[in-house]
Amino acid sequence: IINSLPIIKELSKTHKCNFYLQSNKAHNNKHPNNYGIYLMNENTLSMLLPLLKTQKYLNVVNKYSSENIDIDFDIFRKLPISFVFDNARYYFQLVGIQPNLLETYLDIEKHDEIKNQIVIHRTLRYQNHFINYKFLNSYENLLFVGSKKEYEDLKKDITNLKFYDCKDFLEMAKIIKSSKLFIGNSSIGHALAEAIKIPRLLEACPGFPAAQPHGKNAFDFYFQIHFEKFFKKLYEISL
Repeated sequence: IINSLPIIKELSKTHKCNFYLQSNKAHNNKHPNNYGIYLMNENTLSMLLPLLKTQKYLNVVNKYSSENIDIDFDIFRKLPISFVFDNARYYFQLVGIQPNLLETYLDIEKHDEIKNQIVIHRTLRYQNHFINYKFLNSYENLLFVGSKKEYEDLKKDITNLKFYDCKDFLEMAKIIKSSKLFIGNSSIGHALAEAIKIPRLLEACPGFPAAQPHGKNAFDFYFQIHFEKFFKKLYEISL
């Protein structure tokens, strides 16, 4: 959903764009996700709506209820192509529009209270087992913004990692916007960091390298030496 926003923002220059999100739609994929049999459940929908409703280029944002649709982004799942390429460009192939991914496509205010943290969101999927996060124990102000289960998994490596339970994805985006830098694997957190264009590191997934960074102060890494090198570079920039 976040990756569709550059397309919609580009279309909004000449069209009035209404965005409808469908929940509890069953998927046919066998891989696990956080929503059981659904592509997106009601809870995730409720967390996304406040974020999307803040974007001025979206005229209407609501739960889908049989409205007439001009562009069905779900059709990308049926394209006869391999999806082991830049997932920010999936929708480019669907609609034939290629916006500039170096530009921001989420306009977000900073969080009122939580600022200057090293923000981390690492999902249980798409992890790179060539690397670990233990070197971050030498740093302070480490904040995890994913689920409690994801946090507990990473807490094994980062003993001083703190957890914050975001009330919705708008608050998560505000915390990311206010951060020193962001670290994560393929996740909603990384998608938000990409959209906002804050300094960011992507834990690249060897088995499915579809998430990729775009723009300055953005790096991906497969190996530990590069993880620590790029982290130090972005950390020093943020001082």
